[in-house]
Amino acid sequence: MRGMIGKVSADPEIAPVKHGEKKALFLQCRFSGEDDVRTVMYFPGPGNESWPVKGDIVVVDRVGGILIATNIWDGAEPSLKPGERELYGRNAKGEKVSRIVMLDTGEILLESITGKTVTLKSSGDSLVEIGNAIATLGGILDELYTALNNFHSEGDPVAHTAKAWAASEITPLQQKSAKVFKK
Repeated sequence: MRGMIGKVSADPEIAPVKHGEKKALFLQCRFSGEDDVRTVMYFPGPGNESWPVKGDIVVVDRVGGILIATNIWDGAEPSLKPGERELYGRNAKGEKVSRIVMLDTGEILLESITGKTVTLKSSGDSLVEIGNAIATLGGILDELYTALNNFHSEGDPVAHTAKAWAASEITPLQQKSAKVFKK
């Protein structure tokens, strides 16, 4: 068998790899006949973890006696221009739920199609940078913190309380903000 096309006929399963200690994703694929269903190991490629869903079309080859699926097609019609790329997540029904689109203009779209939260996350004190919008927001916040820090009336006894409050409350916020937002 070389270069057969099959269809995923059941939900994928994680199982041990033959002659190995690792686990991998295995698919039940239907080929030409109704009774021609075979177990196929899925090779998505390095840096890519994706789960095919029931109904996806797969390209299957035999390597050393093992059937492997190397390419999956979900039946989606092409919608991008040459050079563009889209990565998307699907639910168990195969419906798109989130996506990243890299356009030929250099723009990148990050979208939660279902309206869920989009999270950009880094660990430790690392910086998540989002270009000019964040730089502008950082400048606005810095000006706000400075104004709040300087807010008091000369000669007013409240000024001493306000200044102490600003030093204890605003300064730490300003320091945290400086780690996140550029000016």
